[in-house]
Amino acid sequence: MISDAEVSDILAKLAGQLFPLERWLKDGQKYIPPNANALPWRRANAALSISSLRTIERLQRLIDGSGGDEHLRARWNKIMAAPLWMEPSLTRPADWRTQRKLDDLAVFAPVDSDNFVIATDDPKTKVKRPRARAEFYAVCWPLLKAAQAECLFPDDASWFDFAKNLYADALSAWPPTGAVKSSDFIRRFAKDVAICLLDMENPFFAADDEGDLWQRAVLIEAGEHRHRHNAYTTEQVKTAVNQFDAKLTSLL
Repeated sequence: MISDAEVSDILAKLAGQLFPLERWLKDGQKYIPPNANALPWRRANAALSISSLRTIERLQRLIDGSGGDEHLRARWNKIMAAPLWMEPSLTRPADWRTQRKLDDLAVFAPVDSDNFVIATDDPKTKVKRPRARAEFYAVCWPLLKAAQAECLFPDDASWFDFAKNLYADALSAWPPTGAVKSSDFIRRFAKDVAICLLDMENPFFAADDEGDLWQRAVLIEAGEHRHRHNAYTTEQVKTAVNQFDAKLTSLL
């Protein structure tokens, strides 16, 4: 879980720099949804922001719900140690693989392929190992507070510099020799914030039409109409194709 209010505040400011949603909406070149006037965050005295989307609270739920990762991590570590343990019939696996023009050694590498939620370098072996979110972030919170205390923040723009220093492993309060480097943290944090903004699983919005708009807010503003639970009938597809054909014909 997120350790305290101080960490929550740091995370909110970092997320605001990584995903400057309010500035994005004010960009004169940005796409404007056709139903812009009906969108609640575009009303007077409203905003689309990390705060209004309850992003850090959603991140808390994401971290707390990572218990299932532990079982998967244990299984994957077992397979990484012996990738062919479920194939006991292969008494000479190196020969079997060589005959098929494969490398002699079988490798199971979900971490290197970025197919696991969390992956950091093991400080003892320098080998990447999968970690659950809860374990990963628990290591990060005291280091994040110490790193933030090391820096000066005369204005909001300084938070972007702080994020860059985290990415560069450039803060002495967070040495890159531990189990989790600051660059590991900021990359994972950015990915998880993106999940919170896009996955439409935020429990802090009502299950009504307006709540549905808030769930899809970033997708709507990005012009992305594909989303979970969204389906089209064959008749809707036919209508769309006919409209496209008519538009194309008028241009020829």
